[in-house]
Amino acid sequence: MCCTCFRAVGVWNFIGAGVFGMLGLGVLAFCLRNLQTDASWRVTEKFVRVGYWGLNAGLALMVVLDLFPAGVLQLWDVISNGYWHARRLDYLMSGTFHTLEWVRVVGDSVLILLGAVPITLAALWSYFRAERPGADS
Repeated sequence: MCCTCFRAVGVWNFIGAGVFGMLGLGVLAFCLRNLQTDASWRVTEKFVRVGYWGLNAGLALMVVLDLFPAGVLQLWDVISNGYWHARRLDYLMSGTFHTLEWVRVVGDSVLILLGAVPITLAALWSYFRAERPGADS
């Protein structure tokens, strides 16, 4: 699981988003794996996998639904009217550009509900319920 997270770091670094989040998830997965027995890790790993894919899906949705289209619109405005116009609050808070910011909520929700929540549950499970290697039970 750790190696998968580190591969995602390379992918998101190429795209330009989410690098430190994936790096942090990889380190967290590495630490959680080494602090648990194999039986406990099987439970934790399910949460980590769902969280991993949820984070990636949420980031991808943010890029596809908001960041890329908004960037194209802003670039078009820069070419047409100049940089000063594309950075004005009137432009940023009007029309399609502002609508795209609200569409981003879909990606944000996926990132939080399917990414951050399962990762948090994995960490909490590991802390409170997991069996530790070498512990006398």
